[in-house]
Amino acid sequence: MAGTGDGPMTRILVYAEPLPIRNRFDEFADAALLLGRALASPPAGRDLQLRVFGNDAVIDRITREDPRLATACLRPTRDERKAIGEQFDHWGPKSIAAWSDLVAGRGPLTDFYEAVLERLYRQHPFDVILLWGENGAVRRFVDRRGLLAVHAELGPTRSPFQPTLYFDPEGVNGNASLLRVPAEAMRVTDFDIDGWLAVPPKPGEVSPHDARVLLDPALAEHLPEGPFVLAPLQLADDLNLLVHSEFESPEDFLRQLAPVVLEAGYDIVVKPHPGAVHRPYNLVREDRALAFARRLGSRVKVLPRDLPATANAHLISHSSAVCAVNSSVVFEAAAMGKPAFSLGRAAFDIQGAFKADAAQLGGHLRSLSPPPRQREAVAFGLSRYFLARELITSDGALPAIIDFMFETRDRDRSAPAYWAEWGDRLARLGASQRGPDAEIFIGGQALRRPIQVKIGGRTVQMSGPGPEGRKITMTRTSGRFAGNVDECSVTADRLRIIGWSAAKDGDLPPAAVVVVAGGQVLAVGCAAEARPDVAAVLQQPMTQLYGYHFETDWTQEAGCPLQLLLVGDRGAVEVVDLAASL
Repeated sequence: MAGTGDGPMTRILVYAEPLPIRNRFDEFADAALLLGRALASPPAGRDLQLRVFGNDAVIDRITREDPRLATACLRPTRDERKAIGEQFDHWGPKSIAAWSDLVAGRGPLTDFYEAVLERLYRQHPFDVILLWGENGAVRRFVDRRGLLAVHAELGPTRSPFQPTLYFDPEGVNGNASLLRVPAEAMRVTDFDIDGWLAVPPKPGEVSPHDARVLLDPALAEHLPEGPFVLAPLQLADDLNLLVHSEFESPEDFLRQLAPVVLEAGYDIVVKPHPGAVHRPYNLVREDRALAFARRLGSRVKVLPRDLPATANAHLISHSSAVCAVNSSVVFEAAAMGKPAFSLGRAAFDIQGAFKADAAQLGGHLRSLSPPPRQREAVAFGLSRYFLARELITSDGALPAIIDFMFETRDRDRSAPAYWAEWGDRLARLGASQRGPDAEIFIGGQALRRPIQVKIGGRTVQMSGPGPEGRKITMTRTSGRFAGNVDECSVTADRLRIIGWSAAKDGDLPPAAVVVVAGGQVLAVGCAAEARPDVAAVLQQPMTQLYGYHFETDWTQEAGCPLQLLLVGDRGAVEVVDLAASL
């Protein structure tokens, strides 16, 4: 990475999956917001260049919910937008197969998105692609270009357990580098699992530690009197099921699991997935699995769908064991000291501590003893790999994590030395790494308030606070944007500006709209409001956002210039004089 200032310049592209999946265009918007926000406040003295790419629906969500990220966002070209729109399909076997091919790096979608990445790289070079989950086009592109991909995913712990995330340069789920940890590196003596379980719960919740000796009365009527195995189901369209297991569906999983468990002398408690109701494809296939379970007789119980996720700790504590394809509940159960078995490939399955096929599972259940390495795997995972969500979202640790992965990108991740070095680096992330929040990204680089603006004939320069504040120069253009300032008024020292703007060479809105008064940034925003009238004239979808709206405190002074800056995604800027509008 090229270095500038006091630290290395990290050029990062957050790649929010643009393929419309699960009947939505914005399926990955929440993930993109999480990752973008985690990078928007780098430590002081730390240079970071951030870009975020996604389809229009994702970028619209980002700009509405966190306008400071607007100028870091990159949109598809007109032709790319048309192609992405045509890729929308009803969520079913055909579209799931197409998505699976993209994840695996096969088929025309992979070729298309690799070409999109090539275009982005030519226009905005980057060193690292940060993405949620996996994408075969990204993998092919970084391998060909010699770049780094960092994959992000939810960790195997959910409320009332401490929520976790993980980041991996090799992949997620069954492709995670954690699966290559050597046995001699697993010995962790400085982590207290019971202390981790005893984390104070949210109001009204019971900590996993206390759940071991309590029973939620609402659950009691649904549980058998004798020993039972808890079998949580996974979604039929989950890549953990489709790609990282040998099962074809939730029903297929139960058909193979049930005979082994019942023959070993245990009842079965089947837990439906709470998310199955949100997509018909999943709901229909889970209903088939539940119908099969009910036909097995009185020794198989099916839990209600509306149980809260926090019930998991109670269910685990009263079960004899937990068996799933590769659900996070398996890891949570092992953390609580229960025998837990994964019949598929899981990110947390260090040294095969959780993997069991049907033949092995019967023996484990009859002896009712967890494989010896499960507690070691839990301790290592929670102390060296699965990171507390707050470390990323509140403490600003993500830039340092990416730096380590970039520095060690050619290292052998199956070597004990790699994991020892990572453990040392991780130990230094305890204190907050978070710097002041960025107000705006120009050229992908963060500027913080107060921001001074110098408008020249050919350039516009923005600079952050202090004599050492970052200075960013943009090329001044004219005639690039069409648009209108519909209202510009001051009432009782309150400035109100309403208008719209769109680029003439692609009908895209500006990446950011900045209000400047007297050479200082007064407000930063973006085109985050619907303007159906504009969209209709431009022959664009009604969902495309072109409108901006500012209301901010400002005391008007005679002779004080008031200007609007329309910032493009490549750093060029157009200046609109507003003084005559007042």
